[in-house]
Amino acid sequence: MKKIIAIISTVTLLMLNSVSAEIMGLNVGITGSILDIDADGTETTKTSGEVNSGSASNTVGIASVFVEKKYDNFVLGFDFIPGSADIDSSTRSRTDADYTDDSNTTASKTNSANAEIDNHMMIYGEYHMGDKYVKLGLIEVDINTNESLDTGDSYGNTSANGVSVGLGVRTETDNGILKLEIAYTDYEDISITGANSNIVDADIDTTALRVSYAF
Repeated sequence: MKKIIAIISTVTLLMLNSVSAEIMGLNVGITGSILDIDADGTETTKTSGEVNSGSASNTVGIASVFVEKKYDNFVLGFDFIPGSADIDSSTRSRTDADYTDDSNTTASKTNSANAEIDNHMMIYGEYHMGDKYVKLGLIEVDINTNESLDTGDSYGNTSANGVSVGLGVRTETDNGILKLEIAYTDYEDISITGANSNIVDADIDTTALRVSYAF
């Protein structure tokens, strides 16, 4: 519900400022995306040096708002996603035996974890060739960890930069601008050190099919 409220509030603000945007020659709009998220990562434990690897994926629908200005065959714009998306389609859980003393007495400890991308912002440029265009975007995003670890460890949040490339088609009508686009984004590798000094390294990529409408 909070995500929906954030989207509605942002779009309402854009509509209220549409007159000012028109005077400045700006186009404001909303984008709906089908986003495919892929991540690969490792966790290195401090005590044993053991390295555990894994992968995660998720496909989600997400909305963003944008403002852009066209200069002949070039478009400069800013896109913001006022919501978050889970990197994995489900929370990963693992139960391990934990030796509590020298008598080999054990206790089971369950660790569950997931992560999400949040506050996704992109500055982009488009070069147009007729109704087709190529796109290059520079991205900043927050990576939030969501974990419940019986081992007592915890991981903080971090941010990452990324580069997005895309191909699209743009149609301009009297009622507005319609764009269809496919884009691939490569985020920089991230490394997070937990409270117990375990280290998580991850690489995240996304592929998106985007439909945009601007007025």
